[in-house]
Amino acid sequence: MKAIGTDGEVALANASLMAFESATQLRCFNHIQRNIKNKLQEIGVSKENKKIVISDIFGSLADTALRYAGLVDCLTNIEFDQKLETLQEKWDTLSPNFYMWFKRHYADNFKSHVIQSVRNVAGLSRSECYTTNDNESMNSALQKVCGKNKTLPSFLKELKDFIKTQENQISLAIVQQGHLRLKEEFQNLEVPISTWATWDPSERKKHISKVNNYIAKAKESCSRIYTPLEVTNGLSSSPDSCGITDVQENIIKDIWEKAERLLQKEFSIVSIPEYPDARRVSSLSNPKTCHFVEICRKTGNIKCECHLNKLHKICHHVLAVAENAGVSDDYLQWRQKKQLLSITSSKYHFAKISWAKTK
Repeated sequence: MKAIGTDGEVALANASLMAFESATQLRCFNHIQRNIKNKLQEIGVSKENKKIVISDIFGSLADTALRYAGLVDCLTNIEFDQKLETLQEKWDTLSPNFYMWFKRHYADNFKSHVIQSVRNVAGLSRSECYTTNDNESMNSALQKVCGKNKTLPSFLKELKDFIKTQENQISLAIVQQGHLRLKEEFQNLEVPISTWATWDPSERKKHISKVNNYIAKAKESCSRIYTPLEVTNGLSSSPDSCGITDVQENIIKDIWEKAERLLQKEFSIVSIPEYPDARRVSSLSNPKTCHFVEICRKTGNIKCECHLNKLHKICHHVLAVAENAGVSDDYLQWRQKKQLLSITSSKYHFAKISWAKTK
């Protein structure tokens, strides 16, 4: 057992420590944050000051994608102690008596169970936090399915059936059947039901695994500390010189205009640690969402899961990332080749039909 996480309940934490002495002990961020918020409210800290203190501890979002580090992101106990000490004067002004309370009740707890170095040992990626949300959600779902009083054999059987049902729901969502659908950012993983029907069980299993891994990767990227990329003045190409003729002129102009806006807006494009050829790009239509954009340097292609890119093989997210990463020429050359192949394929298909008619 590599790591165990709890909500901080003393009896449960002690029992897990006795049973798994060598396992790293984690504490749920949500439970700790709730306790700290309750304490701040108890001592009469204003709503605005409460936000500042919570940000100092847990970090904060500067925009839709960029996250500033907090005490939880410290790499060593010494770094934690030093950062905490620098906060004393600030906290004493914002929330009198809170600094000493936090130091007495949570400083050692954070160093043993919460900071980044502890989470790294537990196998969590950089800045990924631990919560008991998934555990509690699963427990609730299992109780609804299995009930509370079960023998071990009957529980294991119902658990197996429950897992099978979940897997079937994923399969149905992939082929756009059933009552669930993949979120917009994962719809590039959908498969036509006619294609799915031709796949053998191993091919289907492989694709389901790909879907699960892709979603997990996207979820992981949401919890990282991102690095904002340099704001640029604009695009080095223009709609008139891009050489793309298989997309309507007004759509191309709109793509270029929106890409310019992304490039000139701070925090719109950020890099992802451990994924050097991936970017998180802010949505212009919905500031609360982002798009995962991946650069394929070998081919020149740049992938984005948005509807526009799926339809036209180009979008403002891709164009902005290409410019920011310095691969705009490579991408446009790739896009022109795709256009040429499409035109050639269409002409060949038309020629086949014409030849068939003359036979």
